[in-house]
Amino acid sequence: MEIFSPENKLKGICSAAIICLFSLSGSLGQAGQATRERPPFKPIPVCSMASVNDDILADGLGHNSFDPQYRSPFGAVTTEQGSVTLRFRTCLNDVTQVRIRIWNSVEKRETWLVMKRQADPKTVDPSLGPVEFWDSAVSIPNTPALLYYFFEVTDTHNTHYYIADTSPIGHGGWGRFSEHWDDYNTYGITVYSKNFHTPDWFKGSVMYQILPDRFRNGDPSNDPVTGQGFVFGKPFIKMNWDQAICDPRGPDCNGQQDNQFYGGDLQGVLDQLEYLKNLGVKILYFNPVFLSATNHRYDTQDYFKVDPKLGSMELFERLSSEAEKRDMKIILDGVFNHGSADSPYFDIFRRWGGVGACESVDSIYRSWFYFPHFAMQPVDHARPGTFFYCTGPDETLTTYEAWWSYYEHPVYRKNSPVIRDFFFTGGPDAVGPYWIRKGAGGWRLDVAGDVAPGEGVDPTNDFWQGFRTSIKAQDPDAVIIGEEWTNASPWLLGREWDSATNYRFRTLLLDWLADRCQGLGCSNGRVFQDNDNNNSSSNGPITPIDEREFDRRLRVIEQDTPPEAWHALMNPLGSHDTQRVQFLLKKISGDDATAGRRKLFLAALFQFTYPGVPVIYYGDEAGLTADGMFYEGQWKDDPYNRAVYPWADLGLKTDLEMVSHFTRLAGIRNATTALKRGNYETLVTDVKARVLAFRRVHEKEQAVVVLNRSTEEREVRLPIPASLNKPVMDDEYEDLLNGGTFKTVGDVLDCGKIPGLWGRILVPKNRK
Repeated sequence: MEIFSPENKLKGICSAAIICLFSLSGSLGQAGQATRERPPFKPIPVCSMASVNDDILADGLGHNSFDPQYRSPFGAVTTEQGSVTLRFRTCLNDVTQVRIRIWNSVEKRETWLVMKRQADPKTVDPSLGPVEFWDSAVSIPNTPALLYYFFEVTDTHNTHYYIADTSPIGHGGWGRFSEHWDDYNTYGITVYSKNFHTPDWFKGSVMYQILPDRFRNGDPSNDPVTGQGFVFGKPFIKMNWDQAICDPRGPDCNGQQDNQFYGGDLQGVLDQLEYLKNLGVKILYFNPVFLSATNHRYDTQDYFKVDPKLGSMELFERLSSEAEKRDMKIILDGVFNHGSADSPYFDIFRRWGGVGACESVDSIYRSWFYFPHFAMQPVDHARPGTFFYCTGPDETLTTYEAWWSYYEHPVYRKNSPVIRDFFFTGGPDAVGPYWIRKGAGGWRLDVAGDVAPGEGVDPTNDFWQGFRTSIKAQDPDAVIIGEEWTNASPWLLGREWDSATNYRFRTLLLDWLADRCQGLGCSNGRVFQDNDNNNSSSNGPITPIDEREFDRRLRVIEQDTPPEAWHALMNPLGSHDTQRVQFLLKKISGDDATAGRRKLFLAALFQFTYPGVPVIYYGDEAGLTADGMFYEGQWKDDPYNRAVYPWADLGLKTDLEMVSHFTRLAGIRNATTALKRGNYETLVTDVKARVLAFRRVHEKEQAVVVLNRSTEEREVRLPIPASLNKPVMDDEYEDLLNGGTFKTVGDVLDCGKIPGLWGRILVPKNRK
């Protein structure tokens, strides 16, 4: 008779199966039986099984574009670089050949390079086992270009590929194995002009974006009057400052979107220059100020005239002069892709007393636009459904190309000499240089990618090259910024733009701050979508990421961008084209407004300590909480995100604590060269504790930033990597944000206890 016991039970089940040795040992121990400790199970390293047998071990393949061991030098390179060394890893004796496929976007040509197996390949990777490396020098062209590459790996007769890993904002870091050819998910090398230089005054400065009608009413005498005016067939509606925008998608104000005015003007900005100076602002970026019918003024009627509803040319020049006295410069918004259907140039309503392009084939402006919409020429960003009709005096119909689906915006023929003459080649009185002479410090270019695709894609379309030549001839220190929602490197090769609207920064920062999503626009309790961030948009929906992925995506942007432009990229939390940041932070915090507000403090803290130009969309610093509206299954931002600034003296609520926070951050940044101009080094990405730390270094100056992304207090002891660039870490640091002193002990910087959603800005205590 067999006595039942855990041991006998397991013996009966397991028999001689090796896997049960571990189970048996564990059960005996739990039953109190004497047993010997068995060593932990160690899996056999994958590369130990390698051989030349037509079977490629995918886990052994590797290339990391961020690591100098695999790519040297890192990031964008000049046309004088000569070559970039690429390195690739495989399991030892696993493959017979590795090739690199390189595509030159300018020359539209591919090149194949056979990589060389290194002379001493016997290296053991701690997790993979024996590996070997292959390398090759990629020749860099002496003219600006974008190079795209991936790897082809062959084992005798079997060929597969190693491609760049994907994320909504770009490719970089470690890649991934692919069984199939994939020339979309490729690594990139940006090759830019050796002479590329961006204005030093712009790099790292604090920018403030103003939609003029919604910032401040300084002169009621120029206010629009309800019932007067003509906004594409609609009269003005004059709103009181304390009135909410009347919903143009609702029944009360259906279709009444562009004709609601609050009376904000240039005098209002002039009256608040001291506020903006005290806030730490160095750049004032204005949405269009030129004569227009609408409240947003992206339908220019006269490029040489300030809209009288905003003021006069004399007032603009005075504003520029007063801003200059306060160490501030003005950036203007130029809409050069399309004009207004209701303007002397087009005159679809026949209101201007001349002969507009829509009225007659003999109009002097006829060659400015596309008639018919394709005009027997290559399509200039025409899209399905983007053409409309003009009716001439003889009642003859003809089509014209309009931007997207807006008949109000006929598209200019940018390849037309007369258009180029009007905007920039016509000497100092052409539109571009004219406003530089009037006091503007530069241009922000609306839908600039629609004007020309960038020399990195098509060097023959030289619209922005000509524009740059004209502007820089007028003022070499004027800045040129292109609107672009994706990777802007095709325009940042040194001969077109200085900077771009870095919406990738905004997207990945929101992803990092996302926790959970509740209510409309949410899926899986985590993912949020609106009309800007969704499955069909360039940057994708807002989806939570951890510190490691956040850091990887930041490196992608840095890798893509020439350093001169990287330090000049506009880094917004929001704009007139996006939801208000507090609304988004609320939605991605479980619809909790209090949690969203707390996250804005951390978002601004990161924004003001990261390289580039931090952009404040007017009112965000004052706690402006203008929620989007949900229509047609999606959250809409426009016009709800264009609410008025919440001035307390006009009966609205200003978040003074938030104003103080932004003011303090801007002051710290302006006084700390390392934060304005320094390079970026990651120190810690602690996914478990949710702590991110990085260092900014400029020559001998440095600043260490430690951020606690969790909602709980964290005691942070920051290990100092041995691989840090000079200068080395100091022994003692002071916290510019909170006060206090913190010391380095050995190779650890003790940062003390940091509250949830907060951080420290540490600089050497003995700095001069």
